[in-house]
Amino acid sequence: MISIIVPIFNGEASLRRCVDSVVWQSFGDWELVLVDDGSVDGCQDIAREYAAKDARIKVLELEHGGVVAARERGIAEARGEWLAFLDCDDWYESDFLQKMMAASADADIVWCDVVELGSEKHTIRYTPSDDIVIDLLTSNKHGWLWNKIYRKEYWDMVAPSSDPSCTVMEDCYMLLQLYAHKPKMAYTEEVLYNYDCTGCVSAVSKPFVMGRAYQNLRHIYSYLQQAGMLKKYNAQIERLLVRSKIDRLKMRTYVNEAPHAERRLSAIPMAFPANIIYWGALNSGLFRKLCFEPLVLKK
Repeated sequence: MISIIVPIFNGEASLRRCVDSVVWQSFGDWELVLVDDGSVDGCQDIAREYAAKDARIKVLELEHGGVVAARERGIAEARGEWLAFLDCDDWYESDFLQKMMAASADADIVWCDVVELGSEKHTIRYTPSDDIVIDLLTSNKHGWLWNKIYRKEYWDMVAPSSDPSCTVMEDCYMLLQLYAHKPKMAYTEEVLYNYDCTGCVSAVSKPFVMGRAYQNLRHIYSYLQQAGMLKKYNAQIERLLVRSKIDRLKMRTYVNEAPHAERRLSAIPMAFPANIIYWGALNSGLFRKLCFEPLVLKK
C-alpha cells in the first residue's frame, strides 16, 4: 500500500480536484491522509465529505503549524509501505501510482516528470546526472518532494527532518538528507504530476523568497558539514548562501537596516572565494542597484 500525504491550508478552490485525482487512480491499493493545517475556509467540510464516502481516506485536523508540521503528522499516521506527497493545489495523472509502483522494483525513491502550469504550460523533465546532490543544489526544479514516491522503510531509516518555522526550501533540505544516504533511485520518463504554480511568487518578489530561504540554507550548510560532504559541495552551497545574503539585505532596505543586516548576516562561515563575491557585490554599484532598486529586477 502507498500512503499519500496532503497538507491543506485554505485550499478550498482546488481541493476537490486534488482528492479526485487520487480517488480516480488506476492503482487502488492506497490510503489518503488529508492533514488540515487550521484552514478557515471550507476545506475541512470537503475533506470530511470525501472521508465519509471512502474508507481509504483519513482526515487529520490540526491547529495551524505550517506545512512541515502537517507533513510530519501525516507521515506519523501513514500505514503504507510507500510514501507519496501531494500539494492540495496540484493533482496526479490517473496512472501516477500505477506507473510509479511499476518502476519501483528494488528502488528506495522513484521519480517522475512534471507539468508546470502557470501563465504558460511547461513540461519539466529530469536529466539524470552522476551526482543527484549537485542537481539538487543547482536547480530548484530538482528540489521537490511531491513528484516522487519513497519506500517507507528507507524514509524511516534516514528520518529526514526540517525546521517547522522554515517554509522556503524545506523540500530541498529533506531531500538532501535522503540523498546523502545513497538511496537506490528509479526514474520514469512519464509526465505524471501536475504542478499548479499560478499562485507562486512573481519575478519581482523572488529576491524576497530567496531571502526567506536563508535559515534552511544554514541547515543545509550545517548538515553537509556534519556529514563530511561540505568540501565536495562547497561551491554549490556557497553560491546559494551569497545569493540569499544579498536578498536578505534587499528585504531590509525598506526599513533602512542594511548596515545592521550586513553585520548579522556575516556570522555564517564562508570560504575565501565566496567572501570575495559577497563583499565585492556589497561594495559595488551593482550592490546598490540590487539593494535599492529591487522592484526593477527581472530575476
